[in-house]
Amino acid sequence: MTDSGMLELLMWRLGRENGSVDAVTAAEIADKQLRLDGTFTLHSETAKRNGGDYDFDWICLVEGKRFPSFVDDRFSYRPSGENTKNKQNKKESPWWNLAQVAYSAKGNTIGSITDLKTSCLAAGRADLADRCAVELQKALDQLKWGVAPNHEEIAKIRQEVGTASWLKLKRIKRVSDLPMQLPTTPTDRIGELYNYVRKGSV
Repeated sequence: MTDSGMLELLMWRLGRENGSVDAVTAAEIADKQLRLDGTFTLHSETAKRNGGDYDFDWICLVEGKRFPSFVDDRFSYRPSGENTKNKQNKKESPWWNLAQVAYSAKGNTIGSITDLKTSCLAAGRADLADRCAVELQKALDQLKWGVAPNHEEIAKIRQEVGTASWLKLKRIKRVSDLPMQLPTTPTDRIGELYNYVRKGSV
């Protein structure tokens, strides 16, 4: 949106809610609240469709001119469904509960569900990865809201796809301890990349 278009829309909206707003005030609001240097603003409805509000989150900007194929692929992607937050019941907790939240996160299944989603993609099962995304959102919300992931659903998916072979290597500390080749499927891009790079590292 151009600066002039944004100011016109902002003045109209604020004027409708507050009577009238002069151009100087609108320009100051636009400069200090909307056009923040190094900040991207996401529409609340877009955020809702992607599972959250993203307030003060870090992002990675991928340039369309440098990586056109990747950017085109992301813009053409159509998810099978929406992954929204469930905010029906908020946990009752004191304001000083930072330690409590951190301790709860220790036993949370966020990491294991993330690994399972990765294994689904490696197995070429995007449908199961989408189901994992729903449970992952519940695991994230579990720290603050009264929801929990469906462990039976997670177990069924894990039984169906197993674990990507390269995920089992996360705790290895020396390159010399890594296997030369891994069994992979044609859908496992990371596994194929590992085999290619590992072979060339000798």
